[in-house]
Amino acid sequence: MQKKVAQLKERIKESAKVQEDDACKRTFHHYRENIQSQFGITVECNKSDIVLQLAFMRYFKQRWYVVGVKSDERRMKNSSAAVDVRKLIRVLPFDRISFLKLICEKHPLPAKMKWFLTPENYYEDCFGIYRMEDMPVEKIRIRAFYPEYNYIEEVPLHESQQRVKESKDGMYREYTLTVRPSRDFLQELLWHGRNLIVLKPESLRQEMIGILKDMTKSYETGECQNGEE
Repeated sequence: MQKKVAQLKERIKESAKVQEDDACKRTFHHYRENIQSQFGITVECNKSDIVLQLAFMRYFKQRWYVVGVKSDERRMKNSSAAVDVRKLIRVLPFDRISFLKLICEKHPLPAKMKWFLTPENYYEDCFGIYRMEDMPVEKIRIRAFYPEYNYIEEVPLHESQQRVKESKDGMYREYTLTVRPSRDFLQELLWHGRNLIVLKPESLRQEMIGILKDMTKSYETGECQNGEE
């Protein structure tokens, strides 16, 4: 089994060499038939064992992630038990899984959960790898300056991205996106540096200003300003 895991990791590394757009679309669809059989696997990640029902895998930022449902003892003993399955969803980096073993027990998911746990439905209105259920979906308006807007039109920030305005002199273009403003999304905005700014909503614009002020202070003082102990 260890040999099989090593072989699977090697195949994933090879698949990462293709263009990211193609990899994202696949999101492990190549193995979909096996995944949908709803077998459990024992996964050791960070020294802790969990039993996980695989749903699919996702490729993001040169890394593969396993998305599935952590088995719950009540649900394993009684499939009709009232368990909030959404709270049991786990996303694990594949390269941090050190041990994997197939087990025989099958614990079918409710029909609604099977529908929900697909790449298209689970990551709807999301950016990155985490869904962030407690974060509401927002309509965000950004302004990108020349020539950066050429890049974000070739590689959209999100599938909901739409161009809504262009300045008369061609120096900037504005876009709207409907997405959860997660940490991954904010980091992506910051990656564009001075070439992109947030216009709306005001709360997000102020959050970005606060982050940039903290970054400036960190550069000036050499001290951490991220608010984490």
